[in-house]
Amino acid sequence: MYSNSFFPVILKPSRITVDTATLIDNIFINKIDHKMESGLLINDISDHLPVFAVVHNYFDRKAKSTTRITEIRLRTQRSIDAFKQDLEKQNWTEVYSNEDPNTAFEVFQSTIISLYDKHFPLTKVSKKYKDPSKPWITKGIENACKKKNNLYKLFLKFRTEEAEKKYKTYKNKLVNIIRTSKRDHYHALLEQNKGNTQEIWKILNQVIRNSPKKIDYPEYFIKGKNTILEKTAEIATEFNEYFVNIGSNLAKQIPDPTNLFEIDRYVEKNSSTMFLTAVKQEEVSNIIKTFKNKKSTDCFNIDMTIIKQIIEYVVRPFTHICNLSFKAGIFPSKMKIAKVIPIYKSGEKHLFTNYRPISLLPQFSKY
Repeated sequence: MYSNSFFPVILKPSRITVDTATLIDNIFINKIDHKMESGLLINDISDHLPVFAVVHNYFDRKAKSTTRITEIRLRTQRSIDAFKQDLEKQNWTEVYSNEDPNTAFEVFQSTIISLYDKHFPLTKVSKKYKDPSKPWITKGIENACKKKNNLYKLFLKFRTEEAEKKYKTYKNKLVNIIRTSKRDHYHALLEQNKGNTQEIWKILNQVIRNSPKKIDYPEYFIKGKNTILEKTAEIATEFNEYFVNIGSNLAKQIPDPTNLFEIDRYVEKNSSTMFLTAVKQEEVSNIIKTFKNKKSTDCFNIDMTIIKQIIEYVVRPFTHICNLSFKAGIFPSKMKIAKVIPIYKSGEKHLFTNYRPISLLPQFSKY
């Protein structure tokens, strides 16, 4: 190795037992013009101590911060009560005086959003990133892991059979505790979501695939053959173009059924008409209360949890808008605006074609 200008940077034994200490894990380098640190990590991940070498200033990259700045809406019981009081005092005359469902809903929605922003303004907060992949690791287990590591350090220091036995006994008990905690965690999740097939499959996929729930999007996307898109606005625009046109492009490939056979010969027309009666406030309120308490927000940054808490204060004008929509045969345009989230399917992550859209409609349109 020396004859080829390589020299070792690990100079201490990497496998230590009661009777032996051998250096069998090596790192050789041929860079001597950089500041470097190397050594062993005291960790019992295996019977070989992990080795490392850090070459400073080799890559000009900034380390990712473990602290993230995000914007959230702080909801306290006091702010929620104040929000309800303002809605209760609100004059909805402009909503009732409009015969156009679009205009009536715009006035209704703008009033709610204005008061929503007033009582729950967006606030910037810094959060430390915490790995959510092992939620069954409790604070007590974390402390037990620290104690186990200390016992391992004592064994490496004294190298006696007594120290080794004490360390291994504690380690085996800790492994059983972690396994039990993990089993209980998933058992509780399955019991909690009993009857919800979608959530059960999500839990099973976490166990089988061991994949994180959060999707990390790549830093760039490829448009066409060789166009690289890196700006967020450009990527969002291209996603929109792809999702908007994919349906019509697929529809063009479907042959026109009228050219194949006469539909009237096989489909019997219904001569009866359908009539919709006006909805009542109690009906609207009861249906909305049956919705799940989801915290996923729509394009107006409102979630169903807050809607269910305030519905009794806005049910009258909203019922009027519903009946106005039935009467005019018009579904308000603002109710059709969806918040679209691209979900990765499989294949190359940099291609738009490997994503499918998830649309989150406005909360009031779900009624």
